[in-house]
Amino acid sequence: MSVTRATRSRADVGVEGLERPHPELLVRELRFVLTVGTRVASIAPCIGKVQGLAQTYAPAAESSYYAAVAICSGVEELVGRLGYGPYGRAAAHLFGVSDEARGLTLTRRRTLAATELDVQPPTIVRWWQPRIVEDVASEFYRSSDSNSRNQSQ
Repeated sequence: MSVTRATRSRADVGVEGLERPHPELLVRELRFVLTVGTRVASIAPCIGKVQGLAQTYAPAAESSYYAAVAICSGVEELVGRLGYGPYGRAAAHLFGVSDEARGLTLTRRRTLAATELDVQPPTIVRWWQPRIVEDVASEFYRSSDSNSRNQSQ
């Protein structure tokens, strides 16, 4: 479960020396997680498509199932950091983290997110979804940066 060295830099070493995925790789993997939702049964068979997240959240996982559990938990935590306002709830719906959206198709999750933001579902796809994925990726780096600063003090 390793990502090529070409996608890494010295700045991408995170908490406890674990490597973090390159920002572009992280966004691509988060888009995949958004597409399938945060369901272990959906992520485990496709664990190769989220190697960067798997290496970060479960570097020593014994199986793809345990790696998928760790990824779902990690993404849920990151989405939770976006807050509990309409934007945060829309993000939770899109990723399938909220109780209402868990297990639904992407189309249904987009409809729930659109309702939260009071927009039409096509607007979610074109405008809000890329923004939400990038904000979740930013939370990933913000959290790992603050954890590494706290450990060095």
